[in-house]
Amino acid sequence: MNQTKANKKRFNIPKPKEIENPSKNKLPISKDEIENARIRAKERLQFSFRFLNIDNEAFNLGSMEKRRASICGEWFIELLKSFKSVSDINRDSLISQRQHYDAHGHDWKNLDYKFEFSEDFLEQVECMQYRISSSNGRVHGFIIGNTFYIVWLDPHHNLYPDDRYGGRKFYMRPLSCHDRLQEKMVELLKENNKLKKENEEIMDMLNEYTQ
Repeated sequence: MNQTKANKKRFNIPKPKEIENPSKNKLPISKDEIENARIRAKERLQFSFRFLNIDNEAFNLGSMEKRRASICGEWFIELLKSFKSVSDINRDSLISQRQHYDAHGHDWKNLDYKFEFSEDFLEQVECMQYRISSSNGRVHGFIIGNTFYIVWLDPHHNLYPDDRYGGRKFYMRPLSCHDRLQEKMVELLKENNKLKKENEEIMDMLNEYTQ
């Protein structure tokens, strides 16, 4: 907790935008849907991004240049490779291959972050995390039947930070290509106005000397 507060102060992290989260008074997935999905528990896993949350301050995929650039392309390649690998096995195989995936549940009472679902829902599903690859973070979500619902992508190990590697790492959320272009245009406009002002000042000085 101390490391988290220290990092927040150092990087002056903006508060995350308000996001729509499933109501804590009802299940985001109906009980009938849950029961029907469990019939497929022995089938190969598939992924759902229905509840993916990249607005959370600790899991927004921000890093590197100006703390606003996206994670490097190599990381996304490792992420996609992990999706392909996990989709070739079922839930039991994911759990049993501990050396490779290190898949296990979440001990919410000892964590600083928690899925924003009702306690009733969390009790009915199997919350799960697995390792993407060595030093490339984790995927956090929950499994119903043969579907792994992804909630957080965690390249910086922010759910289980290690003080030996700098603790939690907070970054501003990366910009889209369109937002980056707009930001660049604003910077160019400011630079153009600055040069225009300097040019006007020089012309005024020349006029004074030539009069």
